[in-house]
Amino acid sequence: MKNKFGNEYRKEQLRQKARKLRVSTRLNGGFKKGHSINALDIGSESIGKKGFVMVKIAEPNIWEYKHKMIWEKVNGKVPEGYCLLFADKDKSNVSLDNLLLVSKRERFIMNKYSLIHDNKDFTVTGLNIARLMLKISEVKKR
Repeated sequence: MKNKFGNEYRKEQLRQKARKLRVSTRLNGGFKKGHSINALDIGSESIGKKGFVMVKIAEPNIWEYKHKMIWEKVNGKVPEGYCLLFADKDKSNVSLDNLLLVSKRERFIMNKYSLIHDNKDFTVTGLNIARLMLKISEVKKR
């Protein structure tokens, strides 16, 4: 400013001068009507806060877990009291062979005894151990 016009103005002085002369700066701070620039289309994928792959299924901003959609397409709804577990602990690997249907009790045992591993085979073995532990506790209660 100073080099071109010989005067040095602060930002607020320029704003007041523009108002006085009724010059539109088009910087009103508002949003334009319609779609926002960062809105995603239906079917778009995004990584959620917890690292899961999410798919937009409807407007306005209705998202669902991709691994759950893939499971339900092949096997139907996840039963009450059950959840899906990633066999290799990789939340971005949503292939059907990487998903395990486990009861919440089995998952509790697996978490308690650190039976969930990065290796799919170890996790499946851990699931079998958890099922065996639950069966043993059932038999002891009788």
